[in-house]
Amino acid sequence: GKYDDSDRYTNLSCFKSGSFHYYFTIDGTTSKDNLNGQGYFHVEPYLIWPDGSSEVLEQECIACQTVLSKSLGPLSEWTSRLEVTHHSGYNMIHFTPVQILNCISNSSYSVSDHHKLNPLFQGTYEELKLLIDNMAKQWRILSITDLVYNHAANGCELLKQHPEAAYNLINSPHLKPAVLLDSILMQFNCDANEGKLLSKGIPAEIQEHHLQLIRHYLLDEKLIE
Repeated sequence: GKYDDSDRYTNLSCFKSGSFHYYFTIDGTTSKDNLNGQGYFHVEPYLIWPDGSSEVLEQECIACQTVLSKSLGPLSEWTSRLEVTHHSGYNMIHFTPVQILNCISNSSYSVSDHHKLNPLFQGTYEELKLLIDNMAKQWRILSITDLVYNHAANGCELLKQHPEAAYNLINSPHLKPAVLLDSILMQFNCDANEGKLLSKGIPAEIQEHHLQLIRHYLLDEKLIE
């Protein structure tokens, strides 16, 4: 029909993998202020073995195993501990974050400093790279890891330098009720643990039969303040 332009297309050769944002203009300029259309596309990586064979690891042939990096110990012990992965036939290892983790929770994804290697490994990024490279060349095992940009530890250095990167009451004022509730629950935790709520019938060691007392205390006393 008159307005049917579905036959209009262009071929785009991409030589770099990743996610991309594109836009176009029709007035001959390249200014983003006057764009006529935009979108996003993803280019899948082309995995080539680094052993000089030029052989490609097809994505449908990937056999990947996840390992907890924090449980591997010093870098000097990684090879012996990952050897079972090699002999089991895997050709890729997914490592959980290798950066410094929260000292309290030690959660694999609670990163405290995105730039520093976990001291548990007793090594450097250069030594880690050498280990990963040798694993790829000698065992033909590639590796991937998480960058973890969407959350971090409470005391993360990145958040100290850029507090605007996280949710707060300045950039997200709608979260005020949630912050207030969280504060009340945290204070309740501390008070119960210190025995300050014994007069309410709530001990430090809470059992199931205390739940109704807790519900009454929170709903009828604290949340109405």
